[in-house]
Amino acid sequence: MDRRLEARLAVVRGRFSAKLMEQLQLAAIDLPRMTGDGAASAELVATTYCWVHDICGIASTIGFGAIGRAARACDAILIEPYRARRGLEIGELDDLTSQLGLLRSAAQAELHSPGSSQG
Repeated sequence: MDRRLEARLAVVRGRFSAKLMEQLQLAAIDLPRMTGDGAASAELVATTYCWVHDICGIASTIGFGAIGRAARACDAILIEPYRARRGLEIGELDDLTSQLGLLRSAAQAELHSPGSSQG
């Protein structure tokens, strides 16, 4: 039973890893377009908030605590613009850019560490 659970967890971690790195790349491309009053910027904020919020719930559960903590910092920046259905203000964009960098660093460290199933 433990081996089957470990095997399933390894599959979940692998999918999580691939999806996270892809989403981080897309977010980096989308960051400059997340500011402003238009519907397009609000849509990008909403999309980014939703995947970051998902990471908050999943990462720690599957053994990636640092990723979960970094995602929660991003979530905290995005929650207000998401709820207000607006783009980011310049200060929020700067903060999110920084925090996404920290999330990327946490992901690179944790997903490729010797103790992970990805390393």
